[in-house]
Amino acid sequence: MNTNDRVLIVDDDPSLLAALVRHLGERFTIVTTECGENALELIRTQAPFAVMLCDMRMPGMDGIEVLRRAMELSPETIRVMLTGNPDQRTAIDAINQGEVFRFLSKPASITALTAVINEALHRHNVSIR
Repeated sequence: MNTNDRVLIVDDDPSLLAALVRHLGERFTIVTTECGENALELIRTQAPFAVMLCDMRMPGMDGIEVLRRAMELSPETIRVMLTGNPDQRTAIDAINQGEVFRFLSKPASITALTAVINEALHRHNVSIR
């Protein structure tokens, strides 16, 4: 595992975060947080993150705002939206404001998440060369 290929996962559901660490942690270096403000602080203080998976509906700052601000702080991080509310407006805003690489609906299978993270890591590694 390359420590430069860290994945930041932002979701307000601690059970989901624990499950993702359990299932993805052997393949990827995973860092998690339950809120957008903490995610932005992690980006400021513990960068770089190659990939960021972010939920849409969270208390305080929604996923679109988190992704938009993350893009400003760390434009090389590949951003992915993971949401239980996949409406068209959310998808449009995630693409236009957060410049997401992929938009996934919950529940996403571990196979699908693994594939998207691998694709995002590849894109990140190609872009930083």
